[in-house]
Amino acid sequence: MSSYSPHSDVAKGFGLVMLLHVVVLTVLFVLIHFATLDNPGYLIATSVLPFFFVGFIRFSYVLPLLIYYQRRQQAEFAKGIAIAATLTFLANTGCFLVVFASIG
Repeated sequence: MSSYSPHSDVAKGFGLVMLLHVVVLTVLFVLIHFATLDNPGYLIATSVLPFFFVGFIRFSYVLPLLIYYQRRQQAEFAKGIAIAATLTFLANTGCFLVVFASIG
């Protein structure tokens, strides 16, 4: 006999966002690889820009996902999405500050 647990929905929402992060980063790496095959000189410009704006890229698919599940009345799933997005934002911000503090 299995009982419903709202914590499993939070974990599923969290897992979905983490899986999407992996998929999107993999697609970015593949696109950068194919974009720079003919001209390796573009490697720096094409590899730096997507990762500099990674927060905006992630925001573009996490926010609609969050809105979608909130409108479907799946609040616990949406909480998992929000938690994952918040932790990702904090990790990105921390890494950004460490990198730029070491540069200057």
